[in-house]
Amino acid sequence: MNDELERKIRFRTSVARAHSQAVSGISGTLMVKESPSYDGRAGELFKIVLANLMLTFITAGIYRFWAKTRVRRYFLSRASFLGDRLEYTGTGKELFLGFLIVLAILVPLSIAFQLASNAAFTAGSEIFAAVQAGYFVLFYFLFFVATYRARRYRLSRTMWRGIRGGQTGSAMLYAVHGMLWSTITVLTLGLAYPVMRLKLQAYKTDRMSFGNRTFSFDGGIGPLLGTWLLPWLGLVVAATPFGLLMMDVDFNALTSGNSANLPDMTGTRGAYGILMIVGIAVFLLTQFWYRAAEVRHFAASTEFDELRFDSSLSGFNVFWPYFFYGLLLMLLWGGVIAIIASVVAATALSGGGQGNEMAQTLASFAGVFAVLVVFVIAGTLKPIIVHNRLFRIFCETLTLQGSFSPDRLLQSQLNIPQRGEGLADALDVDAF
Repeated sequence: MNDELERKIRFRTSVARAHSQAVSGISGTLMVKESPSYDGRAGELFKIVLANLMLTFITAGIYRFWAKTRVRRYFLSRASFLGDRLEYTGTGKELFLGFLIVLAILVPLSIAFQLASNAAFTAGSEIFAAVQAGYFVLFYFLFFVATYRARRYRLSRTMWRGIRGGQTGSAMLYAVHGMLWSTITVLTLGLAYPVMRLKLQAYKTDRMSFGNRTFSFDGGIGPLLGTWLLPWLGLVVAATPFGLLMMDVDFNALTSGNSANLPDMTGTRGAYGILMIVGIAVFLLTQFWYRAAEVRHFAASTEFDELRFDSSLSGFNVFWPYFFYGLLLMLLWGGVIAIIASVVAATALSGGGQGNEMAQTLASFAGVFAVLVVFVIAGTLKPIIVHNRLFRIFCETLTLQGSFSPDRLLQSQLNIPQRGEGLADALDVDAF
């Protein structure tokens, strides 16, 4: 029996059982204290990802919508709660059609902005800067719209016991909130970032539903502020010397290629550079612990029916998958560079003066090829090394506790989006 047929049978059985119990008035209330389970295997996922890679290459990228759907379906079909597996019913065709529709809007818009930028460049630097700022603000606004619409689509295609999820609310209003809190975050030099994250999470969760029941969010900002302080300090340590260095840079010297007026990166300026590196390292490393703290706090602040959520996710749980993924990419990149360097050196030695020209040409093509190879392999390995591990850890560390009546769940009456998350695909803002 193939996976698609088995999925359809499980889905129809779940729908029939839920309908029968609802009609007959059977409704058992359970006292629940259980974690979702996930039994995905890296080997199975590798086969899916490898097939996706080959088909995407053969179809010049078109298959990526079906590839994304296959990966999502695998992850959710391997997750279960109270003995029943989740289902993902989205299709690659929905994603593809949504992408085409959005692309038909974004391409003319981008062309119009490019023409406006060209005209503004000749009109003056102030007008050019205003056009570029408007371009950035528009696409930043669309980023929030895309995120919310993608979430609505995924929830409407995620099912448990034949019951689907849902998301109400306005993507436009969510984007307005995102723009407002982003502005406040900038004005407070980044201190308000966790407030922005909390407010946006509350907007999404309070409008999320599963079947005919809704979620609620009641979290405060206190637990996140202390955790955010260390990443913020790292950001300040990195940004302050960067700003001081930029004050000394002669941009005319940079564009003309004259190095005489460039700042000397020794002494005090060298110390600035070291501080920047330290600050960036602190910011990046502490992000893992802040993200874990966010997950724990958001889970503890969420309620569904009479179920409360609790997470014990730690920073190390988030750090290690990315660490091994990054280490593997570094080794891969080093190996590719070493092979290219040896081939170029051998070409130069064997051909004399003519060999040097051949070596330079070969090095140019090999460099481009190396970037493409590493990029493709990185995209292939990430779902296996990072996403698979994080999904498993997330399920293992999440606990749902309280009274729950799954048999009283009725199907959601919300309208189902007819197309996929085209805007998110066009802007490339959705990794999963």
